[in-house]
Amino acid sequence: MRETNNIFLSIRELVKYKDVYFYLAWRDILVRYKQSVLGVVWILLRPLLLALIFSFIFGRVAGLPSGGVPYAVLSLSGLLVWQFFSDSFMHGSMAFLNNVELVTKVYFPRIIIPASILLCSTLDFLIFFSFLLFAFWAFWGICFSLKILFIPLFFAWLFIFVLSVNILFSSLIVKYRDFKHLVPFVIQLGMYVTPVGYSSLIFKTKWRYILSLNPLSSIIDCFRWSILGQGVFVHGIIISSIVTVLLFIGGLYYLKKTEQYFADVI
Repeated sequence: MRETNNIFLSIRELVKYKDVYFYLAWRDILVRYKQSVLGVVWILLRPLLLALIFSFIFGRVAGLPSGGVPYAVLSLSGLLVWQFFSDSFMHGSMAFLNNVELVTKVYFPRIIIPASILLCSTLDFLIFFSFLLFAFWAFWGICFSLKILFIPLFFAWLFIFVLSVNILFSSLIVKYRDFKHLVPFVIQLGMYVTPVGYSSLIFKTKWRYILSLNPLSSIIDCFRWSILGQGVFVHGIIISSIVTVLLFIGGLYYLKKTEQYFADVI
């Protein structure tokens, strides 16, 4: 019961120190865009190039079905979710090591550091999402239904999942530095075991249960359902939701348990 109370205390502290949260987020936004030559162009260029590659490999060469939409559209809708995860995870997993002075000298809830990085990635997400909606309508003639109103709900799920992963990995890396070498491997491998460049509909039901252990798979399916009207695996959504909740609670618990030792080991 005490651990559970500590978890909810962390959430309340995050609300209390919201000014610090937005300050760190704004700092990350300024640094990221100031050091980027292409800026907003890179946010759009990278997924567009990947979508072309996926369309050729999975669509033309492998001949995988795309659920009645152009393969580029299928790939871009998956990359919308994946780019948010990969960028947030790459920066968020190193959140504490990259902010040593804040961690060791100033008190505030440590969850604010990995959480602030997600706000920067949210800006990239909104830019890419707006571009996709226009491109899908203007170039592919896709009409959107009222299902698109569920996007904020699915994005909130994505936000919580990525935050959970960042909290866990950034806390582990403080004590076990070898975990930072695992991050690029997870991102590279994860793109192919997650239905980013292909549809989860190509799998039989028993395999979709296993795929659902990766919440990103169900989140991508939900985004495609909202934007493209493709089907979803309801049982998979339930499994992925449970995994997300467990990961969030576990990440907060581990952070709360270890943050008092950060100054000694960082």
